[in-house]
Amino acid sequence: MSGVCPPPSARGLWFSVSGDLVADAQRDINDIGGGKIKCCNLKDFKAGVSLEKQGLKQGILFCTYSLLISERAGAAKVEKARLQQIVEWSGADAFEGALILDECHRAKNMGAGVLRFALSVKPVSLALS
Repeated sequence: MSGVCPPPSARGLWFSVSGDLVADAQRDINDIGGGKIKCCNLKDFKAGVSLEKQGLKQGILFCTYSLLISERAGAAKVEKARLQQIVEWSGADAFEGALILDECHRAKNMGAGVLRFALSVKPVSLALS
């Protein structure tokens, strides 16, 4: 999947099941000669603050499916803030980078069940598309 990553001066989105896979994603990017492409985990950035203002200008934004549909206290605000960060950073309708949905077949087993996940992810995936 790292073979479809954008050039270092562009932006891409990589969604996966586990945050531990961000290191694997970066390794794969490096292995194909993309060492200048930085893979950054969304969880390392503050929610509700522009990713560009936090220093992420280009590269791959890595995010877990669970971060998009988290159930923490105040999750509705955090969820909206996280999704808004992604949409804003990607350029919304003008996005032309890679969109990688890694391990998406395993994401259906997350959270409280398939129905809850499907209902939660559908609006998120529509907003990203």
